[in-house]
Amino acid sequence: MQGVLGVKPHIPPSKKLESFKSRWRKNFTTSKPQIKMNELNLFGLWAYDTVWAIAMAVEKAGIVHSGYVKPNTSESTVDIAGLGKSEMGPTLLRSILSTRFQGLSGEFRLAGGEMVPSAFEIINVIGRAERVIGYWTPERGLSRNLYTRGKIAYSTSKNKLKEPIWPGDTTQQPKRLRIGVPLKTGFNEFIKVQWNPEGDKPIVSGFTPDVFLSVVQALPFPLPYEFIPFVNKNKQSAGTYNELLEQIELKVGFMLLQFFPA
Repeated sequence: MQGVLGVKPHIPPSKKLESFKSRWRKNFTTSKPQIKMNELNLFGLWAYDTVWAIAMAVEKAGIVHSGYVKPNTSESTVDIAGLGKSEMGPTLLRSILSTRFQGLSGEFRLAGGEMVPSAFEIINVIGRAERVIGYWTPERGLSRNLYTRGKIAYSTSKNKLKEPIWPGDTTQQPKRLRIGVPLKTGFNEFIKVQWNPEGDKPIVSGFTPDVFLSVVQALPFPLPYEFIPFVNKNKQSAGTYNELLEQIELKVGFMLLQFFPA
């Protein structure tokens, strides 16, 4: 992929994190030398921090022994509704929701029962690599540098970000998003291409384009786009998905996105 923009939670660097990664690599290569080691990702770090959060919440709530309340619903051993629940469950839940600490993935805190990242990276995908062009935080909005000192006004301006690199290895933003659409005979619920008899223009409908259009409508800025069916002069399919993807590299039609029916 070339020129794709995306976001992902930011993991702040720390000595604690580097020390943990070093111990992880050492233990993994020692215990399982025959298996290729994968680097720790965000979900692994969140899982580690979550275990610590539960342990801290149990300690804070002062839970030593907890009985179970079994509802009088059924004598069946396979009835899920008949399973008991901990008497300390509500207390433990409140303790977990109020737990905050600095974990491996950054500040651990929950809102609505879900993890809340303190910052997001805005990334620009270039081939198989990615490039951070800026950050977003609830306090500052968009910014080029995350750790700038001093009071900064909240911003939604793209000028606060580095220039993304678009397809064709250029920083010139495309004027119109040209979307390559495969022509398929099945799965019309996902995507369907028809032709307007008056203007002979393509009409693209289905679940997949509906999702795309919903996202476009929610954007705080205009995004010009054009659906371009991948067809020949007889309006028949011009090839496979791979051949459609090749059009990007060949710069034939400048197709940037493809819809893949399930």
